[in-house]
Amino acid sequence: MNLMLYLATVLIWGSTWIAIAWQLGPIPIEVSVLYRFALAALALFALLTASGRFPRLPWAGQRYAALLGGLLFSTNFLCFYHATLYIPSGLSAVIFASASIFNGLNLWLFEGKRPGLRWLQGSLLGLLGNLVSARGQRQGYHVLQLVPWGMVYGVVLLLGWVTLLGQQLVIPTDAHYLAAMVYLALFGSVIAFTAYLTLVGRIGASKASYATVLFPLVALTLSTFYEGFVWQPVSVVGVMISLLGNLVIFAPPLREWRLRPVRAAKDA
Repeated sequence: MNLMLYLATVLIWGSTWIAIAWQLGPIPIEVSVLYRFALAALALFALLTASGRFPRLPWAGQRYAALLGGLLFSTNFLCFYHATLYIPSGLSAVIFASASIFNGLNLWLFEGKRPGLRWLQGSLLGLLGNLVSARGQRQGYHVLQLVPWGMVYGVVLLLGWVTLLGQQLVIPTDAHYLAAMVYLALFGSVIAFTAYLTLVGRIGASKASYATVLFPLVALTLSTFYEGFVWQPVSVVGVMISLLGNLVIFAPPLREWRLRPVRAAKDA
């Protein structure tokens, strides 16, 4: 089960970055991100309701959903959409993956877990913020409660920002844009986020973050074929350092890779 969650996260998130690039241009970025998560929230609520699992979330759990909405389903994607205007989508994925250093800082700040030497070594090589989800699940709230309500909060925040900017909610008729929006909403948001945050709840944020070492490779491959991204020596070195930093942070200590002697069974 964990393997399937990993594969879904890596392959889908790795392919969403090129879809983000296809959404740029016709309408303001803020409106595009709003449409993405509005459609994702509607789809997720509809699926859960149809299956008899309407995501009722107690008031005490709403704070976790609100934080998820602000951190995972709105502001961070506004930043990455804008960044993709200036750099290839594959490099945006690498930057996203290099945020592991902040995971260690947040663990220290909010959980009181002092980072060890391996984290310090990795942070020198490479620069997710899923601690809210992990804590919410430890409090007994299911990921299928937190994610849909988190998206609702994200949409409300985005709608307020779009209104403040005076932008119009106009839906373009370009088939390329619409296909990218549907893919990002249903696959990139509903399926991938649910799979990843479920993985966080099952094995912890640190181990689940191994996926961030792999999906940039998928994104860069697609960027090479569809955006003409050229692998210069400096870009190869930069990507390898970033990925190596993530690997150093998330890989288990060397002693866990050593073969251990098999103990003889005790006599009955």
